[in-house]
Amino acid sequence: MAGGAVERDWQGTCFVGLQGRFYQDDGLIDPTLRLSSDAPGLTTFGGGASVRWQGPNHGLKLFMGPYISTYEAVDSVLSAYTELYRDRTWLQAHIAWSFQF
Repeated sequence: MAGGAVERDWQGTCFVGLQGRFYQDDGLIDPTLRLSSDAPGLTTFGGGASVRWQGPNHGLKLFMGPYISTYEAVDSVLSAYTELYRDRTWLQAHIAWSFQF
């Protein structure tokens, strides 16, 4: 897994940022033994942009970006789970409010 984020101060109270995350998994329960119940390999990426306002006691952050998951081909043993292990692309959105007291 790898990830990173950068944020830029804009006028002391406003911030803009970018972030990204990458994850890869081979799906093997035990790498020395291939089992029929092992999940297929998975690669995911999530990233996006954010805008944040920070006041003296309150803060508000908005974030939006894609979340992409890609699976390796499903074995015939796991064919009943093709919907579970299908590739997906989502739009993720986060809203966070903070209050300091």
